[in-house]
Amino acid sequence: MEKENNGMSKETEISAQNGSSFFTRYLMVMGIIFIAVSAVVRNSGNPNEEISPPDNEITYSDETYDPSHSGEYSGAPKIWSNEDIGEYISMMAKNNSSYGKIYQYLDDYPHDLLQALCNNPEMLDFTAGYFSSGGSQPTLTEEELEEDVPLFIQWDERWGYEFYGDDIIGLSGCGPACLSMAVVSMTGNENATPKEVADFSMRNGYYEFGSGTTWLLMTEGCMNYGLEAEELPLMKNEIFQRLENGELIICSVSPGDFTAFGHFILLCGIEDGKIRLHDPNSIERSQKLWSFEELEPQIRNLWSYTCAERW
Repeated sequence: MEKENNGMSKETEISAQNGSSFFTRYLMVMGIIFIAVSAVVRNSGNPNEEISPPDNEITYSDETYDPSHSGEYSGAPKIWSNEDIGEYISMMAKNNSSYGKIYQYLDDYPHDLLQALCNNPEMLDFTAGYFSSGGSQPTLTEEELEEDVPLFIQWDERWGYEFYGDDIIGLSGCGPACLSMAVVSMTGNENATPKEVADFSMRNGYYEFGSGTTWLLMTEGCMNYGLEAEELPLMKNEIFQRLENGELIICSVSPGDFTAFGHFILLCGIEDGKIRLHDPNSIERSQKLWSFEELEPQIRNLWSYTCAERW
């Protein structure tokens, strides 16, 4: 019989190969059986038993945000990436059901709204109600009308969800909110709500798409409401004198304590040698007294207002 060079006959080699193939198939079949049995064992048990959520699921207990805990949320506004927003809201959702609801539909929310929330936890209820908001006819309260200078928050649910330019008043309506506060305070015009001023701004070209409210609303648009504006130099004595005389001052501010982009605030008085202001984006910052030295490097321009016509 002819032999191969390795000394094994062809019959012997074929037999060995058949044996090896059978053993391989045997191992494969046993592996499949093992996997199937393991799956049955893992899924067996009480079908009504509560299954623990995986690590990436959110569990939370209710906790109300207290603005007095300023140390927990202090810090200048910043620009957030989508990844950072997701991580932050996921973390907050573990202790707060409102954040949990937002996290559940995170991809449906506008990036700018989520970024605003991350910079300002005061906006939690406003953000959570974004998809359930409806149209309204905003009116001012008696308490607001009785205040010397009312604080109007741009993301107030009475007007914050309304469109303004390419965004909503809650995100880009700081200019109309500031002018609204000045008008109501100085003229008594209770119809000059932030929404009404925002609508007026849009109708008259005082909003620039991609940029926001123009300074012309502060210098020209104010005359529609009986106010006269005067551009001021950035000088401490001048600002203090105007405020002590009862004038109000709107400031355009650059990124810093109030914004990561651009913003308007209203200076409304002097107290204990410091400036009292209304920030339409933050109740907490509006409750603080600010030194001129804190504000000076952030102010881009400012206008003082007097009443030309009482409503």
